[in-house]
Amino acid sequence: MKAIIIVNGYPRAGKDTFIDYCESYFYQLPFRANFFFERHSTVDTVKDIAKKMGWNGEKTPEMRNMLSELKDLYTKYFNGPLNEIKDAMNYGLAIDVVLFTCMREPEEIRKTVQWAEENGIKWFTVLVVNPNKEENYHMSHSDAQVLEFNYSHVIMNDGDLGDLADKALTFSENVIKICNFK
Repeated sequence: MKAIIIVNGYPRAGKDTFIDYCESYFYQLPFRANFFFERHSTVDTVKDIAKKMGWNGEKTPEMRNMLSELKDLYTKYFNGPLNEIKDAMNYGLAIDVVLFTCMREPEEIRKTVQWAEENGIKWFTVLVVNPNKEENYHMSHSDAQVLEFNYSHVIMNDGDLGDLADKALTFSENVIKICNFK
């Protein structure tokens, strides 16, 4: 079985921490040689390109906009984000694959979900919300689109790290049950 988990949220909402907790739970499953867990972000390739162009890695509002615009070009001309996901999911036919990918743009989420459905791949969309980080909302046009999708799961990151870990555990158990990972 293969599963794509698309994670979104405003900057500093706790997306990576949520994925960290999910990953640690998946790796607590009994070892299986046919299981592959992958982390991916649809902006990673864009960040690599930006660094080659001279970007120093700092995420100021101006640089977040630059990354967002560069990603738009990567998507428009090369369909890069979806092609990267296709490559990750083709890891092996007999291998169970869980791909966590961070993706902002609603249209890219829709394209990925449609591709997953067409290929018999289970999918989940997750919005991580941290109401204490509102000052970072809408730093780029991609950030402004975060709520323009109807997510299958919403994770409220409104407690401490232990609360987020519990929510990640519950979510991971749900994925394992639905996907029949053992």
